[in-house]
Amino acid sequence: MLRKLSFIALLAITGCVSKSGITSSNHLSENSTRITVEVISLNEGNSLQFNVINNSDDTLYFHNYSLIHIEKNNKGDWEKLRILPCPCGASCPRPFEYVEIPKGQLYSLMWDKQESWCEKKGGLPVPETKYASSSSGEYRIKIVYSFDKKDVKEFFENFTL
Repeated sequence: MLRKLSFIALLAITGCVSKSGITSSNHLSENSTRITVEVISLNEGNSLQFNVINNSDDTLYFHNYSLIHIEKNNKGDWEKLRILPCPCGASCPRPFEYVEIPKGQLYSLMWDKQESWCEKKGGLPVPETKYASSSSGEYRIKIVYSFDKKDVKEFFENFTL
């Protein structure tokens, strides 16, 4: 039930968003007909929504879906951004191994365009969560997926901030 409500809310939100300032390109043509990642700018450009769309005739298994994996191009080298799944010191519930995306459906991820990491401060028992805004440049999101839960592959969608 919660999943259905989330999907309805997602449709309501995406109907009122802008794609301005975001360009996107897919670099794995063999999968472009089976998976699409739509990059949408939200909250006046302060965050991004990534819609992973299953265009295949099979169920898509999105692995590591709770750990958003974004990389930035630094002079030809892709560097993984530090993005925490939850605040420092918080108890993160262990996610399922994958989420199923039925044919023709989508799964959405949100990113606030910030890096985040834990930093020990002054002997405090809980590290402090640090944040840094992402600068303009070329980025990509990595999607780890399979159609059989075994033959796991990677799919990258490039975008520019």
